[in-house]
Amino acid sequence: MAGPADPSRRAFLTGRSAEPDPVPRLGIAPPWLDGRITAKVCRDCESPCVDVCPERIVAIHPANHPDEGLAYVDFRIGACTLCRACVEVCPERPADLNGIRPLPPVSLDHGRCLAAQGVVCVICVARCPQRALSGEPGGRIHMSVEACTGCGACISACPTEALSV
Repeated sequence: MAGPADPSRRAFLTGRSAEPDPVPRLGIAPPWLDGRITAKVCRDCESPCVDVCPERIVAIHPANHPDEGLAYVDFRIGACTLCRACVEVCPERPADLNGIRPLPPVSLDHGRCLAAQGVVCVICVARCPQRALSGEPGGRIHMSVEACTGCGACISACPTEALSV
């Protein structure tokens, strides 16, 4: 009888690294703050961004996470209205918000998208307040990166998690 499988060999044969995958961030930085905040900056802060968010989508990475203390937007809960409340209370906010994109655009993984697989699904299209998502002939979903504000309204609506930031 054979012994237990060698995990490094299994990883090699299945094309996965023997190294564990790094723990991903739970979300992106609040609007206008990408590249400005770090876990240390947030750890030393009272986290007023969490308290002032009217949508309650700003959270802090927990103590057991590599990004412990870092603020993030949790699009699984809801969408960002770009109200600026979180950025106004952040000590790291930029002096001038003009010309700075508040959030990165959402990306669409056609491999996970039901519409791309021939299933009638336009939930994301219906949820997008900017009309950045639209149905194409043949059922595929088209995304206009220029029109997308990154608000995340479509993310929590998608049943297959085909949308992300």
